Amino acid sequence: MYQRKPGFKGILQTSRLTQLVTKICLLLTVGILFLSPLAAGKGEAEGVLKVVDRMGREVTFLKPAGRVAAIGPGALRLCTYFQNPDMVIAIEQMDKDDSKGKPYVMANPGYKDLPVIGAGGPNNAPDPEKILASRPDVVFTTYGGDRSGAD
Repeated sequence: MYQRKPGFKGILQTSRLTQLVTKICLLLTVGILFLSPLAAGKGEAEGVLKVVDRMGREVTFLKPAGRVAAIGPGALRLCTYFQNPDMVIAIEQMDKDDSKGKPYVMANPGYKDLPVIGAGGPNNAPDPEKILASRPDVVFTTYGGDRSGAD
């Protein structure tokens, strides 16, 4: 038995329904994209970034950090992953002395020209005065037993 296939008119009606659904989805998506940042940033200044560090302290950045000091075993290696070696403004003597086994130093020979902020290595605390003299926006460290030690 012959079954009648939907004609052009049936396709057009389905197409109109599809167009209507598409328009509604598009309007909702655009609305969410434009209104979400306004709701998320309510009460905060534009460009302000708040993070909680490993010690549970809330740290507020008023601008992106551009000057970074790295202290402690592996900290410079981790900061190298930023893929912006110009951000690093001071290093520990241990990283400067021997780049053997330190591909992050070999890949960034300019690190050797940076000022030294401490001896580095185990049980060698960096020099706080040298860190402050280098004027970092943020100091990254891979160790720090407690909050008072980090402060």
